[in-house]
Amino acid sequence: MAKKSINKLYHWLFIMSGFSLKILVVLFLIINISYAQENKLLRIELDAKENEYPFDLIPLQDNGMIMFYRTANTVSASEINWYFSFYDVNLKKGLSKEIPINDKLSYKKNVISRDTIFLFFQDISKKNRINNYSIIVIDIVSKAYQVINGIFPDKGIIDDFQIFGNKAFFSFQSDDEYATLLSRNLQSDKTEDLFYNERGILEIEKIIIDSASTSLNLILKKSIAKKQYGLFYYELEMDGEIIDSLQIKPDIEGKQLKKGMLYIDGDDKIIIGTYLNIKGKSSKQDSDPDNESSGIFFTNFKNNIQQSIRYYSYLDFRNFSVYLSDADLMKYKRKLEKKEKKGKDFSINYKLLVNDIIRHYDQYIFSAEAYYPEYHTVSYMSYDYYGRAVPQYYSVFDGYRYTNALIASFDKNGEVQWSNIFDMLKIISFSLKERVNCFFDGDDIILSYTESGQIASEIINGDEVVGELEHTDIATSHSNDVIVEDKRSEMEHWYNNNFIIYGYQTIKNNYLSGKRKRTVFYVNKIAFE
Repeated sequence: MAKKSINKLYHWLFIMSGFSLKILVVLFLIINISYAQENKLLRIELDAKENEYPFDLIPLQDNGMIMFYRTANTVSASEINWYFSFYDVNLKKGLSKEIPINDKLSYKKNVISRDTIFLFFQDISKKNRINNYSIIVIDIVSKAYQVINGIFPDKGIIDDFQIFGNKAFFSFQSDDEYATLLSRNLQSDKTEDLFYNERGILEIEKIIIDSASTSLNLILKKSIAKKQYGLFYYELEMDGEIIDSLQIKPDIEGKQLKKGMLYIDGDDKIIIGTYLNIKGKSSKQDSDPDNESSGIFFTNFKNNIQQSIRYYSYLDFRNFSVYLSDADLMKYKRKLEKKEKKGKDFSINYKLLVNDIIRHYDQYIFSAEAYYPEYHTVSYMSYDYYGRAVPQYYSVFDGYRYTNALIASFDKNGEVQWSNIFDMLKIISFSLKERVNCFFDGDDIILSYTESGQIASEIINGDEVVGELEHTDIATSHSNDVIVEDKRSEMEHWYNNNFIIYGYQTIKNNYLSGKRKRTVFYVNKIAFE
């Protein structure tokens, strides 16, 4: 693989009006900070209250962004206004609108299709039987909008939401722990269950719409026997008629396929996911999305015929073991040697959040983020019948601790071309979602995320680390600002080499007159060069 010249420098640039603020030179660890007093940092700050998180933001590529939040302005006994504001790429505020929405609904997901954004709002309570979801359709250019209301026949959670033509598609996890695929005609009130002839579907990984063949493509977790399940690839017509239903066969006894992500490449259906070694263990049915896995599998279907399937233990990936202590690593290596002599598998299991497959040149890039639930123990004293003190203990969930991201490249035959690891130990969150951005610059990949008021970034080129992991402070509005707390920070690719960073900060500045401490929702524009 071609390598870039070591003399090439990369910069994170916090964008100023008419000026770029150079914050970080990644290679050689050179820091170059320069300010111009007459230029203003492209940053938005909106007043917020501590422990309240009302704002949502969606980048719209070179159309700018949309920011929205629930207001306190009631329209009727059942509706409340939501405030929507559009901003251009220079964070200049444009048109704003108030849209009345059922007051029981909250924002969940969005889909951007050409110049239209579809925002999905849902009420997951069991009381609302009149209107438990709405789709807000907004024309990004004209800013005209439409509110489409509906009701799901069963209670449950929407896992995925996609739009094609005049139809919305939902993967729906009902309260009975089974999943189904629903469609809604946006020009009528007609809602259909597209799996009305299918039973035992435990989970729908993601809805993939193949615009070339106008078909729906899914990876399903489905019951195949009592207390057992398998992964299936389904292709459906838009009206729900099943074109193909194919089981993804493990081919090796003792391998249970856990998760699978799909990439459609012409006649090839590339599937990369996780598996668990279950030899000698119970293979009971398990629909828990947070379950453990032993490694990564790669397979593909060509003309709907499954080709070979390949397995890679996490121990096969470069640097994955750096998160083990030396003692644990030696222990696992001894176990691995003993198992291999007996012709048996040995693996270390991890919990992984699996991300979408990315096609880059002739490579299929797979990434996943490892995590574990973190708790702390609280103790207190209680007293028995005789007044004697008895210590009691209980655990409190602190959130999901991310440890590292695995990124690996496969060729079309499933051979690993390279793999690398990105440290994420600073992140802890109550929600599981993709955190790492992968930005491609030729053969270089810039990996980044935000946490605690900083950008963490690293450059890799295949299995080489080109620039060491760096942490850079997020620029604020005033000099002498001190970030006391940073919560729910996000970093997303915006357009070209531009990114958007947003979240909630409590900031202290003793050099400002008047209020010296403020809590804000902030938005920064940043570029990578």
